[in-house]
Amino acid sequence: MGLLDGFLKGFEEGYDLAKDGVSYAAEKAEDMSYSARIKLRIFGMKRKIDRSYTTLGRAVYTLFKAGEDKPLDNEKVGKLLGDIAAMEEEIIALLKELEELSEVDEDAAETDIVEAEVIEEDEE
Repeated sequence: MGLLDGFLKGFEEGYDLAKDGVSYAAEKAEDMSYSARIKLRIFGMKRKIDRSYTTLGRAVYTLFKAGEDKPLDNEKVGKLLGDIAAMEEEIIALLKELEELSEVDEDAAETDIVEAEVIEEDEE
């Protein structure tokens, strides 16, 4: 009976270890997917800002060409400037979120290394 108990205990430990590994891999995949979505949003926002720069430049030039003394005081130009500033703030917030995710990943990796070292010491 002792041999069977040892086998079952080893099997349960192996199963738990495999289950933890699958759970960890799924969690990492989810984190990577979330990070990729944030990076994609940042990329999209930067492209939108570039298009807004073009629109802003065209609006300022058109006003200048029409003899406008202060094109920056124009309502349309002011709205474009505000929109660009808001998009830049959103990018900054997304970059901070991405940085926080990266720090969490580094902390998790350090924890995994420490746990692995403890397990190795216990086995010796």
